Amino acid sequence: MTRRILLIPVLIATFFLGTASAYADSDKIPRKELDELTTAIDNSVFYRNKQFHKLDSLKKIARSATDKNLKWRKTLDISEEYGLLNTDSAIYYAEAAYRLAGENNDHEQTIESMLSLIDALSRAGIFTVAKSNYETVARWNIPDRLKTRYWRTGTILCSNMLAGMGADHESSYAQEVRRTYKSYCDSLLAYLPKTDIFYRQLAIDKMIGAGQYAEARKSAEELLAELPEDDRRYGQTALFLAMICSYQNDEKSYVSYLSRSATSDVKACVLDGMALPSLANWLYENGELDDAYRYVNYALEEATSSSSKMRTFDIAQLVPYIENAYKKKIAASHRQLMGGLILVAFLLVLTIASTIILLRQNRRSREAREELSKFAKVQESYVGNFIALCSNYSNRLESVNQLVGRKLSSGQADELLRMVKAGKLDSTDSDEDFNKLFDRAFLDMYPNFVTNINSLLQPDSQIELKDETVLTPELRIYAFVKLGVDESVKIAQILRYSVSTVYAYRNRMRNRATDRENFEKEVNNFGR
Repeated sequence: MTRRILLIPVLIATFFLGTASAYADSDKIPRKELDELTTAIDNSVFYRNKQFHKLDSLKKIARSATDKNLKWRKTLDISEEYGLLNTDSAIYYAEAAYRLAGENNDHEQTIESMLSLIDALSRAGIFTVAKSNYETVARWNIPDRLKTRYWRTGTILCSNMLAGMGADHESSYAQEVRRTYKSYCDSLLAYLPKTDIFYRQLAIDKMIGAGQYAEARKSAEELLAELPEDDRRYGQTALFLAMICSYQNDEKSYVSYLSRSATSDVKACVLDGMALPSLANWLYENGELDDAYRYVNYALEEATSSSSKMRTFDIAQLVPYIENAYKKKIAASHRQLMGGLILVAFLLVLTIASTIILLRQNRRSREAREELSKFAKVQESYVGNFIALCSNYSNRLESVNQLVGRKLSSGQADELLRMVKAGKLDSTDSDEDFNKLFDRAFLDMYPNFVTNINSLLQPDSQIELKDETVLTPELRIYAFVKLGVDESVKIAQILRYSVSTVYAYRNRMRNRATDRENFEKEVNNFGR
């Protein structure tokens, strides 16, 4: 019974462990890369402070510079550094550089400043102004030194415009922008050296567009191996690889490269990157709501901090879906928790009940052992008394034998006969010894015998023993009744009383009983 009770919690625990194992992590999820991303996010303040320290150094040089060209160059560098960190600041310093170029009356500085401003405007999603400014620059006389910069700005502008179109990516206007993007890429590839990082990225993008996924993946993996993880271009290249793996239906690698791209964006302080929200969306679709909720909220905070309205809008569209799913999961977790608490409470009650049962069983076992111990002592006492009684009669018999032997050997047979007839061979002392031994043995076996007898007698007929170890003749007779010897003749023979004496004692006790008719029956039932 106890083993069955204790087995119930084990069976329940085994069931829940088996249930939990059914929800093990999918093989598609690259836990190592996700852990690295989470660590990078936890340390994002460190990377941000590092970038701000670099910006503070550039600002200090720009403020203290007396050379106008140096002042312009450092101001433009500040705008470039702010490019992916904060678009408002990038626009502000690009406009400042544009004004300084005008003050310097330097045509090339003006073009370069305007291109930097167009980059910042396109990242902020201010496409109309950025496109107008770009068309203005196209009418200027662009020196060969800045043509790669010009075409590069055009590709970035078209790329951001395509990313911002969302559901309209198949419209005629989107197709026109896509054609323009390809034209700018071709022009840029014609100007850039093949060893240039941006050239290699554009080549990879072109291979992806042509469906050459194997070649694109190989080129991207080679480029990724050459770049440090905290370089902005590492995150861009890893994002290309994620796109390629998506087209190749390599889902695990897709998520892995998205994670690596997002990690690089965090370390490089790219606050409006696409990898993290894309990763959050994939995790949401695959039921990994904890990570999805954490990543999408971080991406939204970073996009908001960068003043990238376009990216903020894109990410904000994901947040309600992930947040609602996350809240449902929390609610389900609460229900599971309540179920778990109920289960724990049930198990606690079961454990308490089992403990109480075990304690009771232990107490009963202890009481049984004590009773057995007492019974063993009674048995020992009974055996000892029996041996003592046998020894007493053996000694008595030996004494009689010796007396008979002496009388016969000395020719005193007639005297021996007279002694037998007179009853002198019987020993009153031996009868007393027998009674004492019997009384002690019986009271060891039935210590409450006198109390039980008194419970059957009338109040004014109670028996009180002078010596608690010696029974009165009446009690001794009923001790034999209790032992099953209820014939007066047998009792008289054993106790060496006359039969009439036994009858008289028994009749006297019945007259003192509250229920005379059933008195002896009740005595016989003591302890049963």
